[in-house]
Amino acid sequence: MRFQATSPLKWVRRREERWGSSCEASVARVIQSRMGLFLKKLLPIWLLPPGIVLLLLAAVLIAGPKLFRRKARLPAYLLTGLAFLLLWCASIEPVSRRLMSSLEDRFPAWDGALHGAQAIVVLGGGTIAGAPDAGGMPLPAGDANRRVAHAAQVQARTGLPIIATGGVVFERADSRSEAEVMKESLTRLGVPRDQIYTETRSRDTVDNARMTRELLEKKRLGTRVLLITSAYHMPRSMMLFRQAGLSPVPVPTDYKTDRGPGVRHRWAESLLLWMPQASELHRTVIALRERLGAAFYSVKSAGL
Repeated sequence: MRFQATSPLKWVRRREERWGSSCEASVARVIQSRMGLFLKKLLPIWLLPPGIVLLLLAAVLIAGPKLFRRKARLPAYLLTGLAFLLLWCASIEPVSRRLMSSLEDRFPAWDGALHGAQAIVVLGGGTIAGAPDAGGMPLPAGDANRRVAHAAQVQARTGLPIIATGGVVFERADSRSEAEVMKESLTRLGVPRDQIYTETRSRDTVDNARMTRELLEKKRLGTRVLLITSAYHMPRSMMLFRQAGLSPVPVPTDYKTDRGPGVRHRWAESLLLWMPQASELHRTVIALRERLGAAFYSVKSAGL
């Protein structure tokens, strides 16, 4: 039996003839969506610490034999020094706290008023799969756990229905959407199950906003909502929800920085706060990622 080699272009054309252009367009949209999501997750890793620091050090290592010649040592020293400075600045408390608090202070704490809202929207923030303390069931992770707890408190106070929004970012065999996991946690916290709606298809904040609006229209709940997410995440979320045609009322939670006059200038009194720490690096990366995301969507919405 003989097999004839077929070029990729001929193969695509044959599939077009068999399935039609609509099928090809659907496949192309799926591929584009997944590639776009992958790039949005990948690029910040290498544009922010520690990824950019590793790139600088890799440049020194790769070009080392040439850069460390007697007449070309300065570029090598500059790259190494820049990598050290970036990593140190990103890992100290004064820098991380300033970057984070400037995001968290963008919107004030919720005043308890409805402002005409007809629903509560809580954004997902990841899950922990197979949590032993939950009998092997998934739980909201980190930031999402605090968002869910605050949403339950706001619902008990207002009586409004909750929309939990969040899908599966990277699918696995045992994956459950963030919204489904949040719904289970909300019911354990006393929220009536019939007061919780789930949006299970979104993969990022842009999807959260767009698909939440579709669900609100379906349930005829209007466009005015109480938006619950981490305080540092609120500026970008408010921007995207407004762009989606909604009128969100900010209800920030999950603050990452200390508050009060007693800690405003604490860093000036202790040298320990100028020492690099992994926890401060993590806080810096979160704050920078939010700014990078907000800048990206601002440019995109402007059509530049």
